[in-house]
Amino acid sequence: MTRHRRWFAWLLAAVGLCPVAARADDPHFTAQFADGTYIADGRLTEWHNAIAQPKLNGQPLFDPQRPIRFLRNTEVALDREPEAFVEFFGGDRFVGRVTGFTTGEESFYRREHSQMLATTPLDVSLPETPRTNEFRLSARWAKRIVWQRRLDARYTPATLYYRDGREMAFRRVRFLPRGVFVLLDSGPVEVPIDQIAELHLPRLDPWQAYFEQLALLGDAGARLVRLETDEGLRLTTSTARFRAHHWGDAGDANNWYRSVQPAWLDVPLAIPQRRIHTMRWNEAHDVPLSSIEPTSVEQKELIGGGWTARIDRSVRGTGLTAGGRESAWGIGMHATCRMTFPLPAAAKSFRSAVGLDKSVGRGGCARAEVYIGGTSVPPAFRSEHLVGAERRVETPAIALDSANDGKRELVLVADPAHADRPADADPFDIRDLVNWCEPCVELDRDALAREVAARAITLVPAWEGWSVQVQGGGLALADRWSERTYDREANRLRFVSDVSGKTPLVLSRELRVENDHRNLMLCVEQADAEGKANEIAVSVDGEPYARFEVPAAAWNGAAPTPRLIPVESLRGREVSIEIAQSGGGEKNRVAWRRIALVAEPTSTRWTVVAPRTLNAAEGTALAAMPDGSILASGKNPPRDTYTIEFESKQRGISAIRLEALLDEAHPAGGPGRSGDGRFQLTEVRLSARPARAADAKQTSVPIAGVSADYYETKFEPALAIDGKAHTAWSTGRGSGKPHAIVLALDADPTSPGGTIFTLDLEQHSGQQQTLGRFRVSASSDALPLEPQLPGRRIALRSETVEALAARRKMLFDDDPKFVQALVARNGKIAHDGSDRFTGGACLKLAAGIAENLAIADVSVPIRANPGAGEYRYVRFAWRKRGEGGALVQLADRGAWQSNASGRGRELCYVGGKFDAGVDAIRVQDELPNDWTVVTRDLFEDFGPITVTGLRLACADGELLFDSLQFVRSLDDFERVPR
Repeated sequence: MTRHRRWFAWLLAAVGLCPVAARADDPHFTAQFADGTYIADGRLTEWHNAIAQPKLNGQPLFDPQRPIRFLRNTEVALDREPEAFVEFFGGDRFVGRVTGFTTGEESFYRREHSQMLATTPLDVSLPETPRTNEFRLSARWAKRIVWQRRLDARYTPATLYYRDGREMAFRRVRFLPRGVFVLLDSGPVEVPIDQIAELHLPRLDPWQAYFEQLALLGDAGARLVRLETDEGLRLTTSTARFRAHHWGDAGDANNWYRSVQPAWLDVPLAIPQRRIHTMRWNEAHDVPLSSIEPTSVEQKELIGGGWTARIDRSVRGTGLTAGGRESAWGIGMHATCRMTFPLPAAAKSFRSAVGLDKSVGRGGCARAEVYIGGTSVPPAFRSEHLVGAERRVETPAIALDSANDGKRELVLVADPAHADRPADADPFDIRDLVNWCEPCVELDRDALAREVAARAITLVPAWEGWSVQVQGGGLALADRWSERTYDREANRLRFVSDVSGKTPLVLSRELRVENDHRNLMLCVEQADAEGKANEIAVSVDGEPYARFEVPAAAWNGAAPTPRLIPVESLRGREVSIEIAQSGGGEKNRVAWRRIALVAEPTSTRWTVVAPRTLNAAEGTALAAMPDGSILASGKNPPRDTYTIEFESKQRGISAIRLEALLDEAHPAGGPGRSGDGRFQLTEVRLSARPARAADAKQTSVPIAGVSADYYETKFEPALAIDGKAHTAWSTGRGSGKPHAIVLALDADPTSPGGTIFTLDLEQHSGQQQTLGRFRVSASSDALPLEPQLPGRRIALRSETVEALAARRKMLFDDDPKFVQALVARNGKIAHDGSDRFTGGACLKLAAGIAENLAIADVSVPIRANPGAGEYRYVRFAWRKRGEGGALVQLADRGAWQSNASGRGRELCYVGGKFDAGVDAIRVQDELPNDWTVVTRDLFEDFGPITVTGLRLACADGELLFDSLQFVRSLDDFERVPR
């Protein structure tokens, strides 16, 4: 680039017309390679996509024999500290303002780390893709959160600075949705975000932060890349989470972009190459010292006035130079300065280059010293006098083994050497500006691998509080890469345990089971499974308790159905629990979401949400009613999609409830608009966006689970979120009662200042089976699903077969004596082995009635809270050959009628076209010629009865009946062996 072109580009940038940018063939890059090769004014080419082979002056950047160490764009100015930002241990920085916090407990099905909710003014999206400026940042490694920057940029651990100038030292801090809770010596104090200028978090072990971030970014063998922009962003990631792109002319560097996802961010950021001033690469075991927070910095000046030591800059804020060569990282000091860094056990050696800053010209005089284990011992390295900016000294590889028996610390000293400085050197310390260039601590690779593996275990939120042993195999933390910054679900981190072979991963913990605890809940799923699934075995006090196969991951990323292990028998006890995962194969991995003792579900608090806008795709008129419900009227199309938009100020929403209500304006009183009051809800979709951001895009809200108070057989509530147009949730023909479906959300979708939700209700049955009147509510309760927590109860291995069997009463499976006890009237009853649902045979009734009011040895008490020898639920299977329907009737204490509910009532269930002539409960509108299962809550249907007999009836054709059984709880149908 000529002098005039450089001046013109600078002028455009100065007046704000465009950022400084250049074409790829302009020589404005400085670089250094691993073999020491240094290039100034280099031309960068061919870095337009992920498969390109970028070169600098024709030399490949990623040649395995001498890969790139750093790349500096001299046309892009070094960044200045922004007004609002988050700084992390490790040196990264996010530019933007924190608007709130999460606790990690927002989802009942997934435990997560605490996060900061932040917005950025920067454009970090690829061109022509949905733009987002809201992000979730991990709070785990946060060092400084700045809302209103102070003049003093130094880090002061555990200190809060108010906007009015006050400061407050604290002991601990806890995040709140819109503020912080700090613990002082005098007690706790709550401080809202809008009162805080800066929050300096307590000091972390910087090596712990490094090992943890490395565990998320890759492994101990990963290569790391860090980039810095002129807007103040500093991002470190692994090469596995870094992508190159271009948009437009691939030969123009103005069209190049870099997608980068640091360990602390939930999605990648797309950074234009024209905004990046520095990029550096390092092997994981070769750690830039400037990424490690010093434990202390001691500054002493004689006359110079005190330039503060700086990281990755000279004390003047310019780039680091020594001997005429620029460096991408290091430390700038003004002698006298002493900076102390901690060392991990894995530290092997240290090396650096050192010299005076180029601003001193021929002046200045100082010595550089390196101490291992403190300054009370002789220095491990002491340079000669450094005079003038032309001299650059390379330290040897300094062994750090000597620190093993003493203090694990490294001390860098800039000494003005006043006692013996040359006679012609500066007499004062004004220009004694020392730059440590590219200082690195080399770690032992094997020791590093062990550190990373150990830290990975601590990063799994579901395992917090559990002791973890990986007995063979290993642990991998896996994520899903996506270029779409707006698709958080595609990028969500999966905490995956990778256990090869049969040697298990074991979690252990002492837990007290409280009196309200009902289950030990495990939310786990098979991740990328091939072949045999992994198994989970649970032991209590050293004895086998339960075992199950890990379920497959949901296709849509929803949370897995929890596995529920009963703990009622352990209530009031302190028990030792072990959870062991055994390997299903080398490629089988398990994603751990949450482990928790859960209480009995209680009443959920719901808040009705008023609609902002209503729309029906096929012309149905939707109107908001005074009670918050929505009434459909007018055109009644065969199918329709309702779209309801509503705004909520409620935070931490965990569930959405949709009530299907009755209304006299509709056929059969509703809740549907079809002639018999039926509706079918084919698919439910929910999306959300911040209310404050008018241009924000709607983001899909993942559904963790679904529950309904009632459903027709083959129309379970889960079918409304399965992504299929031919399945649906339905309560059947008009029941005369309102019903509800509850959607549990997999994560909190709310935003500070309110959230706008869009609810799409697809009803595509094609038979006018659309909702007639309905209402939408939201809940922030931790256990939102009703009537019970959805999950699969696991059989206890500690229960004997006899104890388990006592929870089920099987009246008929294939015993021919039961058939002989039934008296046929106008028909024929038979024991048929040619077709059955379970066992060896079923009951076959040819057109007529078969009955017995009091079958010998049959007495089945039905109670609300069944104890030993008592039950509540009934299940049977039936099918119909030929036209017409059928009836199943129970006898109560030798009578076909029961007075348990206060009036005489026939205990009848009917299916298909069958006129019972009494007040029967219709369980199926059609009774097809294939086996279907009916499950009923007998106590809810008929009250406290004692079943003594059975009646079967069909008007024509044949009724096949099988597997008549009673259990105490719905869970027992799955957990009790036949």
